Amino acid sequence: MSVLTPDIPDGVALEGLLQQASEEAAWRPAFYRKLLESPVLVILPDEARARRVARPDRIHFVQWKRIDGTDAIPFFSSARTFFEAAPQGARCLVLDTRQLLELTRGAILHLNPYSEFNVELTPSDAEALLSNGTLVVPESFRLQAEREMSFRRVIDPPVTMLHALTLLYSQLPQVLCAYLASVKGMYEGRESLLLGLDIDGDPEPVVRDSSLVIRDTYQGPYDLDIVHIKPGKQGLLNSGFNPTFRFFDRRMADVLAAPSAPRTAQ
Repeated sequence: MSVLTPDIPDGVALEGLLQQASEEAAWRPAFYRKLLESPVLVILPDEARARRVARPDRIHFVQWKRIDGTDAIPFFSSARTFFEAAPQGARCLVLDTRQLLELTRGAILHLNPYSEFNVELTPSDAEALLSNGTLVVPESFRLQAEREMSFRRVIDPPVTMLHALTLLYSQLPQVLCAYLASVKGMYEGRESLLLGLDIDGDPEPVVRDSSLVIRDTYQGPYDLDIVHIKPGKQGLLNSGFNPTFRFFDRRMADVLAAPSAPRTAQ
């Protein structure tokens, strides 16, 4: 391997998060944050081929053809994953992921394509990461005051989503409680789901992380919205939640983070 910079990333932290994100949607927000700030390796064309390109004054990256016939730029989290995939003697360049995304706008990228745990980034994924630091940005809206709304327990709760959100909130100490309710009156003529979050501090990062997890885990028929519950403040949405709707509180995080007790064979 010919490397054009000495700072070769070991990829341990990023690859650990990639494996967790592949197995649990709750870890995907943390993975994408880590990816955006991590150095990665990308393959460069050999010197003879580089001299033949139309714009030799620009950086050119090797593209591989995928099974569906489209091209993608492979990139790698470490020397190990690079050696697993790259041809012998290949040249590479180490860049921050943000730099790579900026230089390859419009292209499909594939992280660690020959590894068990890998991920593709579409052009829209790359733009979202560059613009917002995440793949999903929820839209904010304000409710009209003149409406009647009723809250009730969710009869058939989305278990996969609630499990993922519980794991997510266990990582975020600012999340104190989370509720899910079925609501009539948010939308005319139909029920919807409402996720209520009691957050100590800025709710925006938590709402963004929640939106990504919900996108990847909720397949139900209802619209789902998120509201920041403000303790002590009277209001329709605040008063609509009751303790029976709660699926997470801060005490759960300690239980989830605690090591399993060793078992002894009888």
